Amino acid sequence: MRPLPSLPPPWEGIILSTKGRSREGDTLHPAPEEDSLAKLISFDIDGTLEVGDPPGAIPITVVRRAQGLGYLVGSCSDRPISTQQRMWESHDIAADFTVLKHHLGELKERFQAEEYYHVGDTDTDRYYALQAGFHFVLPGGTLPV
Repeated sequence: MRPLPSLPPPWEGIILSTKGRSREGDTLHPAPEEDSLAKLISFDIDGTLEVGDPPGAIPITVVRRAQGLGYLVGSCSDRPISTQQRMWESHDIAADFTVLKHHLGELKERFQAEEYYHVGDTDTDRYYALQAGFHFVLPGGTLPV
């Protein structure tokens, strides 16, 4: 698949890249109040996360910070589940989920969330995100809070 062109961020909120900014410049806001539902963020790995092959624009620190603020985070990739799990473990992140791309929609059955986002870099990511009823975000974009 060919990478999608970079688009200007459509929302204010979580910045998904540190390109041109210091890591301290990343913006993540606390999860919703306790009586509200958390937001779920699914990350593609290759071409999206800096630990992917090829590396993407999103530092693993952004994922760690989002989870620390109460977001449900995990991966949705073409990589086998066991490979995704090992990737998270190797970075000391207890991912809330790991799924294959074509099973992204199952997350809505497993997790009740205020909003569902999939961050990825290809047309395939966009296709599965929209089919599952997720908002699709390119690396370097932002998420609403």
